[in-house]
Amino acid sequence: MAGSQVTIAQIEAAEALLGLALTAAERRQMVGNIDDQIGMAQSLRAVSLPNSAAPASRFDPRPPGFKMPTARGVTGSVIGRSLPDSDEDIAFASVPELGHWIRTGQLTSRRLTEIYLTRIAALDPVLKCWATVTPDLALAEADGMDALTAAGRSLGPLHGLPYGLKDLFDTKGIAT
Repeated sequence: MAGSQVTIAQIEAAEALLGLALTAAERRQMVGNIDDQIGMAQSLRAVSLPNSAAPASRFDPRPPGFKMPTARGVTGSVIGRSLPDSDEDIAFASVPELGHWIRTGQLTSRRLTEIYLTRIAALDPVLKCWATVTPDLALAEADGMDALTAAGRSLGPLHGLPYGLKDLFDTKGIAT
């Protein structure tokens, strides 16, 4: 297909085969893009990788030579809002606010983790967005972060904040 130009008529024919219905504006937008997409796919197929090649196990989107700015950011943020009473307000707070509340002792990592675990238990039966939830591990890690905080040690601006990890990452002892 190298050098060819996909036409609106071809897109319309593909719609019929796939059971799609695009608008005229969507077809016009696609015409200029499909050839580029085909070219990228062909260039990827041209790369020969033996079956013995291991899959990428590290993703680093930073360009070569990138340096993380340090003058501003979450560590330099000044938070004026005190810890809300509502667990829902805490759950939807910003990362800088959560970090501030943990650093200042207004919130523990364990309590924050429990808030999120409670929300997962209540909402996941409907949303079905978690493949595996590890509450015991999450709470143990939260307790570890709280112990460090109590000892005056911080591992950075995300210290003590729980997180969800996409289930395609290798995790020892956890189904992925």
